[in-house]
Amino acid sequence: MAKLHPQTGPVTDTGKETSSRNAITHGGTSEKLIVPGERQEDFDALLQDLLIEHSPESPGARNLVEDAALARWFLWRRQRAFNAVESALYAAQPDPALWPPEAFHKLALLDRYKSAAERSLNRVFQRLASLHRAKKQQAQSKLAIARATVALDQLDREQWKKACQ
Repeated sequence: MAKLHPQTGPVTDTGKETSSRNAITHGGTSEKLIVPGERQEDFDALLQDLLIEHSPESPGARNLVEDAALARWFLWRRQRAFNAVESALYAAQPDPALWPPEAFHKLALLDRYKSAAERSLNRVFQRLASLHRAKKQQAQSKLAIARATVALDQLDREQWKKACQ
């Protein structure tokens, strides 16, 4: 069966790259790591700060820290998009009572994007906190075992001394 509307899109790499940016108006929903107005160096600095703060010891822990960096990066992007639209609305009309309904719809939509990003960031940080708790419990268990071993060794020495006397 032939397509009713055959898709004709870009065929060159340059055309495909240009076309991939068609939907970017504010970047609030873009899943690309870097959109216009952002710098790779800023993301790298954020990731480094989180890696230093959380000191992941396993590949899984490092993946969680990287997820946290991405979630925070996307939250910041969505916050900037919300702020930009809100600022533009206030610049065009300082009195929100005179804004058209579309303006409130756009703000509400951007607020939902921002809320979703906040939830994503919170989930990642909850997983990181859970990982830290598990690591702390493991360290406490090792310490308890070491203390019990020392106490048993001390008891054995005392019993040996009594037996030798």
